[in-house]
Amino acid sequence: MMPSSEFAGVKVHVVDKYQGEENDIVLLSLVRSNTIGSVGFLSIPNRVCVALSRAKKGLYCIGNSAILSKVRLWSNIFGTLKEKEQMGKALTLCCQNHPEKQIQAACSEDFKQAPEGGVFDAFVDTPRVITCFYETKD
Repeated sequence: MMPSSEFAGVKVHVVDKYQGEENDIVLLSLVRSNTIGSVGFLSIPNRVCVALSRAKKGLYCIGNSAILSKVRLWSNIFGTLKEKEQMGKALTLCCQNHPEKQIQAACSEDFKQAPEGGVFDAFVDTPRVITCFYETKD
């Protein structure tokens, strides 16, 4: 259970209930780590489409790419992300007030280095988004 005082304003949805919804930032859990390598509903293209198309400003996917890559759609998605250097083993966080200090969050303990969740405000209010699918012209 999420303590409401720590997660005020955070919405949690399953993909099936997220149809037609949008948010500025979406953290998508694709955790499918299991001994038999089952991907489950994440192999159904329309569910993948819903999961990947709900973010307005930033989409961050957390999951087991080795298992998901068994599905051709996910393998193609990961191939594109790797080509654009948009995949990693940790989420880069920085404070809105101290953008020079970056944290590589690879486990829950790492988030304690970013108290108050200020990092998320920085990504919403400025154009400094970690993952960007648009190329800038120099």
